[in-house]
Amino acid sequence: MDICFYDNNELATNEQSIVFIDRVYCLNFHEFSDGTWEQLKQVYSVLPQYLLKETHCPMWFGEEGLSSKLLICFS
Repeated sequence: MDICFYDNNELATNEQSIVFIDRVYCLNFHEFSDGTWEQLKQVYSVLPQYLLKETHCPMWFGEEGLSSKLLICFS
């Protein structure tokens, strides 16, 4: 299986040897069935730090523009 992704920033460590990754994975969402979307929703809901917002895409850890730590899944 080919995994298509790209990094928005060059990977480098900071002074504390921490690597910040801004990576985008490309998925063929148009190939997902209703069952696949339902399974994905169930997986999302049990991930740590999941933020439930019915009107937004799934997100974790913080809210865009309000937190320096943010993970969003665009679907």
